[in-house]
Amino acid sequence: MALKRTELSRGTGLKRKPSTLKRTPLGHASKAQKEKVLREGLRIAPVDGWPTEAIDAAHICPRAIGGCDSEDCIIPLTRHQHRLYDEGKLDILPYLSRAEQSHVVGHLGILSALKRTTGETYVPECKGDENCRCRRCLAYDQSSEM
Repeated sequence: MALKRTELSRGTGLKRKPSTLKRTPLGHASKAQKEKVLREGLRIAPVDGWPTEAIDAAHICPRAIGGCDSEDCIIPLTRHQHRLYDEGKLDILPYLSRAEQSHVVGHLGILSALKRTTGETYVPECKGDENCRCRRCLAYDQSSEM
């Protein structure tokens, strides 16, 4: 007995009404941020072979996670550097001013800012003595009390 195939169709045929909401881009830089890029230029020298045709205003703390339109919230990067930074593969912390560092800490908190700007997660070092307060030692203290 052979099975019959039925033709699949997409959608219900209903048309969506156009939205009355105006969409605004999230990723674009404010006027103050664009002026900073023009005024300062690149801080991180591009590596040989990296394209340098465009300089972006890369948000240190993107608007999607709490960033703002302040000029302290961006750093000028090439498109390639910007992509690497967004992927967590470029450490920009040494190139940030103290004002920029404190600004991003204000948005994210100290540990999240460190992870965002360096791409690394901070793990406190375990001292292993009786005063150590790391998770592993605290968990061991609680299990030994039982």
